[in-house]
Amino acid sequence: MRSPILLSVLIVFLLSASFKSYGQCGCDHTINPGGFGITFDGNARGVQPGDVICINTGFREKITFRNIRGTANNPVIVKNCGGLVEIGGSNVGNAMIFSASRYFKVTGTGDPSVEYGIKIIGSRTGSQGLLCVNKSSDMEIENMEITAAGFAGIMIKDDPKCSDRSFERPAFTMYNVSIHDNYIHDINGEGIYLGNSFYRGTRV
Repeated sequence: MRSPILLSVLIVFLLSASFKSYGQCGCDHTINPGGFGITFDGNARGVQPGDVICINTGFREKITFRNIRGTANNPVIVKNCGGLVEIGGSNVGNAMIFSASRYFKVTGTGDPSVEYGIKIIGSRTGSQGLLCVNKSSDMEIENMEITAAGFAGIMIKDDPKCSDRSFERPAFTMYNVSIHDNYIHDINGEGIYLGNSFYRGTRV
């Protein structure tokens, strides 16, 4: 039987290692493990250009980011912290979403020991691993692993809407999308679906 003193020392050591790891990430905001349907709203959380949003190591079923807005010179960074982050599952629709966001970077480089520090492990049939919508633009996505998505590994586009012409060119144009150093494999549809095919709309 381990002594209470030994157990106390072990707990303090583990907590210290955890805090040190998270501290090294330079986080301004954190998202902890657990829970279904996590929504992180940049407006509600007071996110400013240049802020770092850390997803602490562990599993989440789904994360939706809204109103994540940086600037061209100071994008908001979203990254893993403390190890591997896993998101999604076979019953989850669109495992990771960015909505109404601009000038942001998603990176899985938060832990140098993990090459792809953010991993999408699946999504429901017909849905995406990573989805960027609602006039999102000016983004960089790197060092993610995406597998078993129900349709696209990464989808970045807005469909024209008969009821709202603001999603069509020239009212909205997507700029500066950089997708690199990702590992996208074993997808049920397209690896990357970037941009709508019919920018002038379609007849329904």
